[in-house]
Amino acid sequence: MEVDVSFAMSCKEEAASASRSPLGVRALLSGFAKGAGSLRISGGREELSLSTESATIAKTLYTRLSEDFSASCRFAYTRGVGFRKKVKYHVLVSDPERILSALGVDFLSPLVPEFVSNEEARAAYLAGAFLAGGSVNNPESSNYHLEIAVGDENYAKKLSRLFGKVQSAHFESKIVARRKEWVVYLKKSATISEFLVLIGATNCCLEFEGVRVDRDAMNIDNRLGNLDAANMSKTNKAAERQLKEIAYFQSHGGMSAIANLKLRALMELRLAHPDASLEELAELLSEELASSVSKSNVNHLFRSLHNLMKKVTDLSRREQSVLVNLGFHIIDLRKEKGYSQLRLAYKANISKNYLSDLENGRRNPSILVLQRIADALDCDLVALMETVSPEKEKPKGRTLYEEYLL
Repeated sequence: MEVDVSFAMSCKEEAASASRSPLGVRALLSGFAKGAGSLRISGGREELSLSTESATIAKTLYTRLSEDFSASCRFAYTRGVGFRKKVKYHVLVSDPERILSALGVDFLSPLVPEFVSNEEARAAYLAGAFLAGGSVNNPESSNYHLEIAVGDENYAKKLSRLFGKVQSAHFESKIVARRKEWVVYLKKSATISEFLVLIGATNCCLEFEGVRVDRDAMNIDNRLGNLDAANMSKTNKAAERQLKEIAYFQSHGGMSAIANLKLRALMELRLAHPDASLEELAELLSEELASSVSKSNVNHLFRSLHNLMKKVTDLSRREQSVLVNLGFHIIDLRKEKGYSQLRLAYKANISKNYLSDLENGRRNPSILVLQRIADALDCDLVALMETVSPEKEKPKGRTLYEEYLL
């Protein structure tokens, strides 16, 4: 039966199988023993146990210890409980004191051995630490993450400093506490690739980079698609605003009131082609005027239309403000005389509905109507047209209406 090996395990097994010098082997075994080694008593004898979930790594440890350090080793394995029942392999080494001394390992000290002082030794030691307690996310997952978990905070700090001493790459490792462990981790995809090369997992690095390039290309495509959608939405909103502004001028005197002939022609083209882009409108306008018109020129013309619209609507708001103030002033004068709306309308020879609209700022009366109202209120036209004083209290219930108009 074919066993599905995770990406992290593939990286570990390739790093364990990489060719190394005697110094590199010593540093690799030292880093592994520090992270996954323990002392045990078996048959009244003390043994060094090196544990791993990979048979390939266990075989490498057995071979290197036997050949390079003349250690007496034997295999053992345990099967975990639970659904998956993982098998853990143990390389059991006799004479642990001699082996640990040769590897510079002290389980009670967080220090990295002194012989780990050059680039090769640093790379091999970090590889051993990764084989013992490391993990790396599959590049097809949602995020990039490589970590080495250890059981001592001070040792985690020493490992992080060792990352910083590597000269062939720039590692920005960080430390975080997780339950009873301390985790030294890398997050950037480029540094993860550099670490895989550093420990000898070059094939896994190529796989990692291939997936990363595909993901980045897909992300770029998604970003371009999002930009296209955003630009389309922006174009549609701008076209809607332009059509509303053109409709306003059509209903207030027609486009003949627009003095700029180029702008007038552009407004007519926008009505005829409501979904056209600025570039398409530039081409149509160039044909219409028999002269070259750029996209930026079209954009400038539409900005001119928008600024003209703002000026017109601002003027309209000011006119409305005058009508509202006039309506308030008529209400004040009417109440001073003790007149109802019906009586004042009768005396001024206008309808009650017309007077109600006028007092609410919804009518723009002629000078003749204002004169009749002034006569009905026994005041002159100038007094009627006075602006309402800010200090004078306005009729209750009118403030929100005024704010709506303004």
